Amino acid sequence: MARKEKLADDVDRKEIWLKRDMNLEEREKKKVLRSEGKEQNDKRTEIQKRKFYWRVLNMRLKK
Repeated sequence: MARKEKLADDVDRKEIWLKRDMNLEEREKKKVLRSEGKEQNDKRTEIQKRKFYWRVLNMRLKK
């Protein structure tokens, strides 16, 4: 894990993602944020879906 930045910068290994272990609280929080994003995504019209996207960044829902 100490060299994960160098691994991420390597062109041959761009498909590798490193994810830290989460405890139960963090997993539940991330699960809730993802479900909120999916609900908001389902409420949008087709035009809005083409123009915008939702993402979870730093445990906050962003536009």
